[in-house]
Amino acid sequence: SGKGAAVAEDGGFGKQTAVGGSIGFNTGVSAGMATGSHTLTATDVGRGAQANGGPSATKGWGTTSTGMRMDANAVAGAGAVTLAGAGAGANAAAEAPETPSSATASPQASPQSPWEKTAQSLDPQKLADVIARSLGTTMRVDSFTAAASSRSPDRVPDKPTSFIVGRWRDSVSDAVLCAPLASSSCEEYILSTFSGEDLELFGVSDDDSCRVNFFWYVSQNWETFISQHADKLIPCIRYGIPDELRSTMWQLLVIDGEARQRQDRYFGLYAKLKASKSMDHKHITRDLHRTFPKHPRFSEHGGEGQQCLSNILNAYASFDHKVGYAQGMAFVAGLLLMYMDQESAFWTFVCLMQDPVYKLRILYGPGVGGLHLLMYQIDALVKQILPEIWTHLQSEHFGVDVYAPPFIPSLFIGRVSLPIGARILDLFMSEGLPVIPRLFLGLLQVNKAAILSSSPDRILDILYETCGALEDHIDGVLRVALCYPVTHAKLEDLERQYWRQLQAQSADQPVADAAADKKKGFFTRSQS
Repeated sequence: SGKGAAVAEDGGFGKQTAVGGSIGFNTGVSAGMATGSHTLTATDVGRGAQANGGPSATKGWGTTSTGMRMDANAVAGAGAVTLAGAGAGANAAAEAPETPSSATASPQASPQSPWEKTAQSLDPQKLADVIARSLGTTMRVDSFTAAASSRSPDRVPDKPTSFIVGRWRDSVSDAVLCAPLASSSCEEYILSTFSGEDLELFGVSDDDSCRVNFFWYVSQNWETFISQHADKLIPCIRYGIPDELRSTMWQLLVIDGEARQRQDRYFGLYAKLKASKSMDHKHITRDLHRTFPKHPRFSEHGGEGQQCLSNILNAYASFDHKVGYAQGMAFVAGLLLMYMDQESAFWTFVCLMQDPVYKLRILYGPGVGGLHLLMYQIDALVKQILPEIWTHLQSEHFGVDVYAPPFIPSLFIGRVSLPIGARILDLFMSEGLPVIPRLFLGLLQVNKAAILSSSPDRILDILYETCGALEDHIDGVLRVALCYPVTHAKLEDLERQYWRQLQAQSADQPVADAAADKKKGFFTRSQS
């Protein structure tokens, strides 16, 4: 294109025309276009963007201007690189008839753009960095906030947001999240909550197919449903998503519309990332046989299941090298693999890691700071809500640092049966991090009598046994656990307390060290 005028489709924002050599936005296509429709697309809204060697008012190519985006559809094959006009999302370009233009140079005279060199030469980690910069956001967010320009048309200026944000939750109030299980079954809740007109629309009747038909309608009409009934979705999910619809529903729950568009533009990035070994490859390989060792798909050493799991974990470790790999990740990624293909499982895992609703990137972050933070939050909640149990555990020197670590890293998935692990992941994806403290509260409460009458070496076994038998008692445990009002706001308050406490300890440490040194010096002089 780039010969005279070219038109770029802008997904949802109409068409934008770029004339070769004009100031504003110009379209140019590099040589070596790969077969198929998957192209690597970037946008530059800086003045004088160069088009096929045309004159430029700025120095160099690919100025990272407001709203620049990059579509890695041809990353794996390092195919064509397209610079499209402002607006982003041009998935189709219509070439206009060739017209003479003094501002447009011949294709043979066009220099190879750095974008094309990038696609051909960058390693996967650097490629992820380039894509993140071109999106105007940080793909590996350290503070869980985007670094998008305040002038970007599709972002609210100066409003913290994550790379992927489940915005549908904005319609769900804390009252809904804190409410206990409303009915004895999902079917009863659906039939008693929705109007007859809605039930007819959902294709729901008073029979065994009620739950399946309901979730089928939701999965096929997601935007319509959540715009009207988002607050009624959470109670339904608490009873479990049907197995045959989990793949679709999980992706809908964690991947917002904007994120889905970006995921489509990243087509091929996963193939590029999994092709090379990450720095954590040895640690990942060591843990593979420990992940669902009794499940047929993962039991064979070096088998298809272990290889797929290794691909996802290595790809994420390369994608986000500051976090890399941590124990517990394999159970979450492995459970995703049981319901979806590799690439879908990878991007769903990326969403779970990057979205602040889940805060898994903090939990699995470098060191054990995230684990200590969550344990502090759980301990504070147990002390506040279950003071009798907390006092007993403290008297037995059996604190949260003993009973919580076996369960937290895998989000309980490694300690329960697969059907219960899937239900816990249903809850976690729909409600976020508060699910984990609430599960601990529920487990401690249902075992209160046994815990208060047991010695410390028996308490952990009680929790293990309860988790192993959850398949028969999950509704009862959830009915207790979901009675406790643990919200995101409550966890954030406890997080602030935790950091203030650490800061106070850090401030007191130099004083304590100085006092110790002074005392040591006194005794040294006395002895001499």
